[in-house]
Amino acid sequence: MRSRDRQRIQDIVEAFSEMEDEITKEKRAMERIWSRREKLIERVKHGTVVMYSELEGIMGPEIPALPALEMPYALEGGDEDPVQ
Repeated sequence: MRSRDRQRIQDIVEAFSEMEDEITKEKRAMERIWSRREKLIERVKHGTVVMYSELEGIMGPEIPALPALEMPYALEGGDEDPVQ
């Protein structure tokens, strides 16, 4: 194999290696971002359920029923504060 050909192949391999490293770094960064967003969504869900429950306690039967806020979240452990 000629030196020039070997250098070309080496350049290609190095470029692929650099791309792989960049993708790995981007993936880790996106996973951190997504994790943070998931935690924020859980905080909003928890806060909404708590607020609805408090209003339900104040207003009683006058507050419209919102099934999406009642049972499913409680089954997921809605009593706990999901994120600080």
